[in-house]
Amino acid sequence: MEAGGLVIVAVLIFGYAMVSRRLSTTPITGPILFATAGVVLGPLLLGVIEADLEDEAIKLLLEVTLALVLFNDATEVLPPVLRAELPIAGRLLGIGLPLTMFLGVVAAALILTDLSLPEAAIVGVLLAPTDAALGQAVVSNERVPARIRQALNIESGLNDGLAVPVFGLAIAAAEAELEGSASILVQFAVDLALAVALGAAIGFIGARLSLYATERGWISTAWRAVAPAALALCCFASADWLGASGFIAAFVGGVAFGSQIRGRFTEAAVFSDGAAHLLTMLSFFVFGAAILTPVIEEIEVAVVVYAMLSLTLIRIVPVVIALAGSRLGWQTVSYLAWFGPRGLASIVFAAIVVIDTDLPGADTIVMAMAVTVAASILVHGATAWAGSDAYGNWWQEKSSREPDMTESVPVRTPVRRIRMES
Repeated sequence: MEAGGLVIVAVLIFGYAMVSRRLSTTPITGPILFATAGVVLGPLLLGVIEADLEDEAIKLLLEVTLALVLFNDATEVLPPVLRAELPIAGRLLGIGLPLTMFLGVVAAALILTDLSLPEAAIVGVLLAPTDAALGQAVVSNERVPARIRQALNIESGLNDGLAVPVFGLAIAAAEAELEGSASILVQFAVDLALAVALGAAIGFIGARLSLYATERGWISTAWRAVAPAALALCCFASADWLGASGFIAAFVGGVAFGSQIRGRFTEAAVFSDGAAHLLTMLSFFVFGAAILTPVIEEIEVAVVVYAMLSLTLIRIVPVVIALAGSRLGWQTVSYLAWFGPRGLASIVFAAIVVIDTDLPGADTIVMAMAVTVAASILVHGATAWAGSDAYGNWWQEKSSREPDMTESVPVRTPVRRIRMES
């Protein structure tokens, strides 16, 4: 990106920051604005920004952003919190996520016929994780019961981390089929174990050192928020350097770090709000300029059909099955089922397919991701505030007559979400 393009991006970010609170109750979300700006300023229209997905700088931006998000999310959701939310969040993750992956793989194999079965598995897995940043009002609108917002927070915070090893396995299977060698799958298992060990060690040691330095007054308040970011990058870079999955290491590192510092001091559990906002904005801009733009002129009908199914039946059916018997109203089940937007994790996973593999179906995989995420940015962003407000109105009216509703159970330990909040 040239200096002039960087100036334009910086002005866009500053301008959005100035009106972000005002826009928070409108259909115009940050991802909508910046993905659209990427397309408009990219080579297809104005040609102001030249961005290539295979550019190492773009790959680094996307990977670092996801690594930071994985680490941060993992520090927030600890076993005591998850146990308390098992009736909803546990079902979404333990039943809904695997079913979503399964249906996604089956649909991809049937609709995207130019893909091999392992490549279809890649599509199904990379489009399974949700991203609450695409419809922030869904989890920030206080008219929505806290328990439901908490469930969506936990699902969005953990499902991308849980999807990483499955995505890695799908990649390994596709490469093994391409090269006719099962040794790739064995190497994947070794790399997985290494990533888990590295993440756990770095997260645990980093947390203990942070607590030690804090107890002795060696670390300032401001740097408590910086230390976790450094550990996240250390987890990611160490694993990547040794040939293992940096994302798995970052996620496991966040779990280990959070298990040690939870309740000791809050500053160490979060990253800088400004940095999180900036990286997320840039990632969606890159998505528009470097990923969506090249796809627009080549979109295939089969890909559009798959994208629509991915955002509807492939998400809705697993959620309905997962929440069967939960005693939630159909309005709540519909709310949870609809608001499963696809975003950052899907973008980064697809970038990995393009940059790090030579799969023959890579173009179709990226096209399926790009169309699905673009549609999700639009429909979930546009319906987030209106949908959350309508659902909140229903719940407040219903709970005034039935105070013992399942949705009304109080949340003991709220999970923070800092990305894209207004």
